[in-house]
Amino acid sequence: MAKETPREADKRKYLNELKKHSEQFQSLKVSLRKANVQANLNLEKRHLLERRSLLSENNGSENTKRKVNNWSQEHALEVSSGITNDLKRIKMMLEDTENHGGEILKELNDASGAITEIIDEHSGYSEDIGRGKTLSTRLSRREKTDRFLVGAAFVFFVSVCLFIVIQRLRIP
Repeated sequence: MAKETPREADKRKYLNELKKHSEQFQSLKVSLRKANVQANLNLEKRHLLERRSLLSENNGSENTKRKVNNWSQEHALEVSSGITNDLKRIKMMLEDTENHGGEILKELNDASGAITEIIDEHSGYSEDIGRGKTLSTRLSRREKTDRFLVGAAFVFFVSVCLFIVIQRLRIP
């Protein structure tokens, strides 16, 4: 026998869940791109502001320039670390979504295999039923032919018996 077939509602539920995760995956990709663009814009703004402030302080001492440079490097490192952590978190979310989608796809493939197996069995049963119908029709015809032959043989037998009786009794 074939495996149990999933109900149509289960199939729709899996497809809806797969669609939801696919949409979530696309949304996360868009969020990741937006975060990258925003981070780049923020870094460019910060760099531009620091550059303007440094250029406006032409008379600043060497020590002040070093402090500003160190501060901007530390800030850039903090921003870079924050972005890296966000990207790692988004990557893990995407991997989880991908794994879950793979599991759903595997279940759908199993269900499709079961349905294909049932369809194959059904076509085999249909062929058997067709052959049985053909045999039933043949047997029905043979039964009619046999009845006709038995009836004809009985009529012939009775007529032969009557002929013999008439000949013996000489009834004109």
